[in-house]
Amino acid sequence: MIHSTNRAADWQKWFDAHPHHGMHKARARQLSFSNSTLAYEAAITGNGIALAEVIVSAADIANDKLVVPFTARLVTGRGLYMLEPQQSPTLQAVGLLRQWIIEESALHDVLAQAYK
Repeated sequence: MIHSTNRAADWQKWFDAHPHHGMHKARARQLSFSNSTLAYEAAITGNGIALAEVIVSAADIANDKLVVPFTARLVTGRGLYMLEPQQSPTLQAVGLLRQWIIEESALHDVLAQAYK
């Protein structure tokens, strides 16, 4: 089982949510990396199985570098938030960035539905 140190609790959450898959965390070898990108790369190179965010791993799934072995999903409740100053000389640039994030999150929803 591969994970990022920032998401170390995700495997336990997955096991708690999906006990019927017959996998046991206590018996599995664990491999930890400092960030998710390294964890996904370890899965791609055959070092184990990783929990991955759809938006981050979608291209690797589409290119058959990664596979989705289970239809079960883990909803972590984590979110991304954009904070911006009320007054900024680059307000137009901030607005463009905000619009891009909204469009990307809509793409994320489409990708998440595609891999259900």
